[in-house]
Amino acid sequence: MAVPWVHKTTESRLCKFCPFPTTFEYPYSAGSKCSGCGRDLAEVDPGRGSREARDAAARVFALNAARAHQERSATIPTVATEASLSQKLDHGNVDPNIAEAVQALVEEVKALKEEVRALREETQASTKENKEYVYKATKRILHEVDAVRAELPARKEGNTDQA
Repeated sequence: MAVPWVHKTTESRLCKFCPFPTTFEYPYSAGSKCSGCGRDLAEVDPGRGSREARDAAARVFALNAARAHQERSATIPTVATEASLSQKLDHGNVDPNIAEAVQALVEEVKALKEEVRALREETQASTKENKEYVYKATKRILHEVDAVRAELPARKEGNTDQA
């Protein structure tokens, strides 16, 4: 039984299971079938069908999202901070070979941080130089425009005399 205050929309598109276009009317009335394959419209288009079909689609989506999150978190190693590494090294909880490798990596990271800082300063200085160049060039162009504007009335008078 149709509820009079529910707005129904109709659209025609291809069914997922057959090559025939099907007219879909939302919300589905009970027993609506695809005109091509005869399947229930809730099967053909579960996201827009009955409440049960929408709930099932939402559960599948949630399960897939949880599974993907679990796979990502299993493959991404946890990143140890420099402080926790130094604590472990101080307490002797780490194999000496690993400790040397970690210490070398820590030193390399410090060197890279310093290099990044130097590059950032260099970029800022170069940006400042570029801004100054643009400012001076703009100022020069504006002076040239002002000079041409000042000559304009004289040119107009000269052109009218010649005509």
